[in-house]
Amino acid sequence: MDSPTETGIEIPDGSSSFEEIPAVSDHSGSSSPVTPKAERLPVSLTFGSGGSFDDATPNHEDSDSFFSELDSEAEAFYSSLNHRLVSPGFMDGHEFSDKQMSCRELMKKFAQCEEELRTASLKLQDAEQEVERLKCEAAENLRAELETARREIETKDADVETEKRRALELQRHVPQGETRHVNGEKDGVCAEVDSLKAEMRARDVDFKQMEEQLNQLVSESGNGKSTVEELSARVKELEKQAEIQRKCIIRRRGR
Repeated sequence: MDSPTETGIEIPDGSSSFEEIPAVSDHSGSSSPVTPKAERLPVSLTFGSGGSFDDATPNHEDSDSFFSELDSEAEAFYSSLNHRLVSPGFMDGHEFSDKQMSCRELMKKFAQCEEELRTASLKLQDAEQEVERLKCEAAENLRAELETARREIETKDADVETEKRRALELQRHVPQGETRHVNGEKDGVCAEVDSLKAEMRARDVDFKQMEEQLNQLVSESGNGKSTVEELSARVKELEKQAEIQRKCIIRRRGR
């Protein structure tokens, strides 16, 4: 049986009063959400000249049925709202879906980073092999050129010494005019030796330039290693995030 509904009545000095009607308890004994006090509707009651409560009658004949219907609608609305708010899994489903989407995004980023890391590693290996090949090739060419230049210089030095001895021998036996001719030949040989020395210095400059190019290639190879290390660190971070998301999803399913 339903518990009686309380009715609060305020009677001022005049002949009218206002009645406040709160929400009605349901059959299960649990109270529905109560209509805020500010939203309670006043009911005007008229009393007789005696001012007694027994003589009070509503101004409208259907006021009781009107407020009963209003309370029933409010009770049904708040009950439905409470049921949706406290329903188990109402928010968990959305949260679980968000977790799954986040995990999929992390796994996608993880796969992309792995692919970038693999590509960068292959490029780094190719660059290192190219650097080693260029270094070996440059060193071999340089050794060959230096050896050739050294032999040419030794040959020219030997020729110069031979010409000097020949010139001295001729100076002893030939007239002055022929001596001038021999001196001219000697000067020509000396000029040729100077030309060979200048060529040797130019080759030394080329060798230094080749060393600078090799150092630049080695530096670029070091930058590639730094990029690979950064990608490796990023992949590890994404692995940690993916593992955290996976554990969260497993705990959600266990509930």
